[in-house]
Amino acid sequence: MIRTGLFDPSEKRDFIGNTMITSEVRFLREVDSACDVFKPLFTDLPFQISKEFHDELVYLKSSTRTAAEAFNFVKIELEFLYDLLYTKTPIQHRHYIVSLALRCFCFFSLLSVLIAFSVLYTENEDSTVDVVVTYMLLLGAVWLESYSFYLHIRSKWMILWRDVREDKMGKLYHRLVQNRLNVIKSEEGIRKMAQHDLLEYCVTVEASQFAQILKFIDPGDLLQKFWYTKWKEVDIELKTFIYNHLNEKRSKFEKGCFKLECLEKILAERGDNVLQEKGFDLDDKDEYWKLKTTDFPRQIFVWHIATSLVYYNDLSKHRRSTLFNPACEISKSLSDYMMYLVLVRPTMLPKGFSDIVNKETYQQTKRKSPKKNMKISMEEFSEALLSLQFNEFSEIGALWDGIKFAKQLQSLVREERWDHEEKWKMISEVWMEMMVYGASRCTWQEHAQQLRHGGELLTHVALIMAHLGLTAQVQRLEKTADQAITMMTSRSIEEPQWIITTRWANLCPIT
Repeated sequence: MIRTGLFDPSEKRDFIGNTMITSEVRFLREVDSACDVFKPLFTDLPFQISKEFHDELVYLKSSTRTAAEAFNFVKIELEFLYDLLYTKTPIQHRHYIVSLALRCFCFFSLLSVLIAFSVLYTENEDSTVDVVVTYMLLLGAVWLESYSFYLHIRSKWMILWRDVREDKMGKLYHRLVQNRLNVIKSEEGIRKMAQHDLLEYCVTVEASQFAQILKFIDPGDLLQKFWYTKWKEVDIELKTFIYNHLNEKRSKFEKGCFKLECLEKILAERGDNVLQEKGFDLDDKDEYWKLKTTDFPRQIFVWHIATSLVYYNDLSKHRRSTLFNPACEISKSLSDYMMYLVLVRPTMLPKGFSDIVNKETYQQTKRKSPKKNMKISMEEFSEALLSLQFNEFSEIGALWDGIKFAKQLQSLVREERWDHEEKWKMISEVWMEMMVYGASRCTWQEHAQQLRHGGELLTHVALIMAHLGLTAQVQRLEKTADQAITMMTSRSIEEPQWIITTRWANLCPIT
């Protein structure tokens, strides 16, 4: 076991517990401290954190944080990590005196040039256009430097360290950044998530001759992956659903006495446990019910197709109950998001044959879709697919499995006397299990790479899981943080393989 990234907790207690800071600044300092704890994650090496941090969920305890606050917490934490990995911002704030001196030098140099040009310039044969352009460039440079300094003093890094109301300058600075603090604290975390509806894409492309021409010259399916990807608000209902589900998993882990075997079992769940809790005998079911025995990307295809068919079928027949059912909207959102990950971000999920299954599904859907250039609603198309008889399923593929599975899901209402809400609740829980499984299998190096593209919901979920101890990389050290530091400093140099310490403050940004 490698224990890495330990820091002095007493210093952090003083840093966070300073009585001269506001609750908003304390929130930022808690995020910064959590960032220090979890930086070792991005080395993709296992490490231990102290018992007190593990039990307090590293400042993310559900008794003190709502879902919105938790997602905002990890959003800011990922922003700090992005700055650390990809920008020079941490270096500028660490050496703020040198940084301030250089900024002042640049600003006054530009200002001096502007004043000198205004005073010393005399009218001659120079073009008026040249003079105007020169003034515009100089004024623009002065404005950009001023605005850069304004952003610098209102940045999270500056507020984190400088907003201490101990003197007049501190109080003046606090008033300057008060509005910024209120905005930071009131945010609700990640705002958008990508959505890709595979069946809607197939129907839309078949109905458009122009789209078919583009597809002919697009063998890599870039049009499908990016042009037909939509973006949707991550609403508070979805965040609450995710956060509550993860806290339930944390409770299971706690009941298992934080044993690694218990954690591995929890993280290996892909939805089978949900089906078994509902009373299904998976031995009597078809292959697509047995989630653990199916290739994970293909499982997503089958469940996505089934979810879409059931959604559009319910929308056409039970419009009111479908539109006002939160579990239904959550299921559709997670289904479309996981399909987006399979197609556009496949490296974030376990390996599979997603491209092959995607092309196969498109060809199968093409044969069952309406004639070319004929528009049809998704409700009508789903009804047509669900009306196919079982003797027509002579082929094997994700589409056919998805149709059969959708029929069986709908039969729960007709034959098992389920209501639609119970059906959608089960589907949403299975999708959540699949998301947790995907988040636990994605490497942290890949999560770090996605920060360059704005970050994925999967990364936010994975970091919340790390806070809750739901990752095999973070293990619970039975000693307290103070004891760990004492033990670490008392070890002789002859045992370097037992503990590896890292000075994270000396990390350089990736260029």
